[in-house]
Amino acid sequence: MRRLMAAAALAVLCATAAACSDNEESPRASASTSASTSSAAASAAASDAAASGNTKQICADVQKVIGDATTKFGDAMSKIVSSGASGSDADVVKPMKDLFTEWADGLRKLAGRASDAEFKAALNDAADQIRKVADSVKSTADLEQADKLLDSPEMKAATEKFESYCG
Repeated sequence: MRRLMAAAALAVLCATAAACSDNEESPRASASTSASTSSAAASAAASDAAASGNTKQICADVQKVIGDATTKFGDAMSKIVSSGASGSDADVVKPMKDLFTEWADGLRKLAGRASDAEFKAALNDAADQIRKVADSVKSTADLEQADKLLDSPEMKAATEKFESYCG
């Protein structure tokens, strides 16, 4: 059961990290290609905004925060899987909760530095959604619920918002 949860959670985190990569063939890039006309207009406006202020640097920093979270997540999952059934609920929950909290805090910190108000709001929205995940994890059973929260329409919308700036 833990191995299944570990694989599912890792897949979600890796998908989020891929969303911020420069690879235009990512699943998120394909999804944004089929977005509505108003979404395309918002993306064009966001791209214009990215050319000004500190958006480009914040996007690079967002990619680092997500990359670091992915690495830490992989390390934590390796420890959880290798401990097998001998690990307690607390051995699993605390590292996951800490990871999601750190990820949300990192995005919130970057939002505080963003000069573009809409980009700042997009990063704060993503941080709020990730914080919901952190707050929801109280037992190993909650990890499955966390996976659903990471794949929620709210999280997807928040991610798409900041992706429109970071392309």
